[in-house]
Amino acid sequence: QIIEALRKLPVSKIIDHGFSISVYPLNANYAIQQLLQFVEEKNLNFQEMDLRKLPLSEIFEKITHK
Repeated sequence: QIIEALRKLPVSKIIDHGFSISVYPLNANYAIQQLLQFVEEKNLNFQEMDLRKLPLSEIFEKITHK
């Protein structure tokens, strides 16, 4: 259910690790707001959220591949 909802958001990549999901949103504020609203509406158990900036290596890779 959550992955289906995430696909509707402006994200560049979704990785399902089985026990967790990594999401690369294009607009973090909007994606987080929509995800939390979805979790609340569906009465799902949301245990943890970890926010990180992209490592410089990933930023460099994105810039050089365009």
